[in-house]
Amino acid sequence: MENNKDYCVAGTLRFARSVGVRSEVHVLGLASSQDLWYLGGGAFQAGTFGYTGRPSGGHEGLADTWDVSVDCPLRYGFSLTAYYGHAWGKSVIASIYPDGPNANFGYLETNFLF
Repeated sequence: MENNKDYCVAGTLRFARSVGVRSEVHVLGLASSQDLWYLGGGAFQAGTFGYTGRPSGGHEGLADTWDVSVDCPLRYGFSLTAYYGHAWGKSVIASIYPDGPNANFGYLETNFLF
């Protein structure tokens, strides 16, 4: 997106047996306190092109985020991935969702390579 600031630090570690750990930290903000916070999933809805804008409330801070994933190869082409991410909502998000600006997301995934 063009109206945001994203400061990022990322790292990857590889352990024995090809186990990998990846993690990222982001500090997210709007480029201007007069801009909208745009949300959406892409061009799937004709009326909005899949995006909508929320007022920033005169703020610039969106969120600080941290995530980590662990990839573990198993046997016979299978692998397992675990992911967890947390967002600490800042002033823009808190002005829209005052009762809960923070969020968590996680999943487990299996893959088969053939």
